[in-house]
Amino acid sequence: MQAATEQNKHKVFVTGASGKLGQALCQDLMKSGVFEVVGSVPPQEVKEKCFKLEQCGCKVCECDAAKTESVLKVLKETKPLQVAIIGIAAGADQTQHLKAYIDTAEEAGVEYVMLFSSAAAEKDVTMWGKQFHEVEEYLKKTVKNWTIVRSMFHVKQIKDQNTMPLPTEGYFAPVSVMDVACAAAHILKDCEKHHGKTYEITGIKTKHGPEFAKDASMALGRTIEFKKISMEEAQRVEGIVSFYKAVDENKLNFVSSDFNTITGKDPMSMVQVFETYHSKNPEMFGKKKEE
Repeated sequence: MQAATEQNKHKVFVTGASGKLGQALCQDLMKSGVFEVVGSVPPQEVKEKCFKLEQCGCKVCECDAAKTESVLKVLKETKPLQVAIIGIAAGADQTQHLKAYIDTAEEAGVEYVMLFSSAAAEKDVTMWGKQFHEVEEYLKKTVKNWTIVRSMFHVKQIKDQNTMPLPTEGYFAPVSVMDVACAAAHILKDCEKHHGKTYEITGIKTKHGPEFAKDASMALGRTIEFKKISMEEAQRVEGIVSFYKAVDENKLNFVSSDFNTITGKDPMSMVQVFETYHSKNPEMFGKKKEE
């Protein structure tokens, strides 16, 4: 497959396009000027998210991953060269949905599949890692041309409570969805040289909870405090506790240079991430402390 250019645009089908990573990827692809993008959203998706995708020039279609015939129908109608698979379901459903997307891409004759996965998936150190390891292996045996993009825990929003609740003081390197999308867009432009490769996209430096709080304070202009919570409290979010346990056991204390290898630059620091997110969504991060 030749590299995407303005004269040779690639059509990309993006699943989970209404999620944060999906939206960021669709926007980056459209801004590049060398892609046509079809964004897949689940049934009954909120109109606001679909409108944002359409605003950036993305064609939006409705697909139900639980009904493979609906996915296959859209793929055959839109005829994309590439498919970027982002999971949006939880638990066992996600594993089955991702496999269904892989199957339909192969059946529809898609030339290349990119799978977004979880950090250190081959080590099975988290619930997500175990699920994605299974899907990664399925991808490798099902399609010929593929790339896997793993990413570390994504930075979350901080609201007015001025605390960063984490059940661990262990070290890890979370990354912005903007950087993950940036790396993926670079790969998709000239995917042939990335065939059969697995990339780990992490932040630039491993840190622990108090350091994240310090970075957030610096970026937001108000004091954000680290608050240690129990693993039992973290259980309320499905899957998150296994991630934190892996951090506590030092299994995710690593930084990858793959982002720099792909893009030629470093990912954003945590201060830059918080500053960027606040400038784009001040209501989600609360007001800065008045001078």
